[in-house]
Amino acid sequence: MVPHFLSWYTTDVTTDRLLGFLSVFLLVAWLVLQSNELLALRPKQEGYSGTWLLIDGFLVLVSWGYSVVSEDPDFYLSTTSWHVNGTGGWLFLYVLFAYLHVHWFPASLLQMVEKGQRPDTRKTVMWFLLYFFWPFGV
Repeated sequence: MVPHFLSWYTTDVTTDRLLGFLSVFLLVAWLVLQSNELLALRPKQEGYSGTWLLIDGFLVLVSWGYSVVSEDPDFYLSTTSWHVNGTGGWLFLYVLFAYLHVHWFPASLLQMVEKGQRPDTRKTVMWFLLYFFWPFGV
């Protein structure tokens, strides 16, 4: 979270974008690493694969990195705003889903490890919100 807060006090646009990317990278990496550990602890049940999580995490980071490097006015993502025009809108919709999935997957796995069975959606929503508003939710 430190890079995110530092980006508020910088006046250079490039530094602001790089700090924003670094904060998203650290958050996604933390969630993916935590999910990897929870996958090792979970009871053996079908339906959970870390591959989809890795693809979604990679896609979020690549699209955010593209937004930082390209300076494309039709595709812009930051920690405080976003702007998408044209065909990039379809990509943005999936990136938004992928970002939410990166938070949902460890919440679901945490419930599975605690209960030893497939989690209830209502309880998983609570953990999802805690992960989504991290560090304030944890």
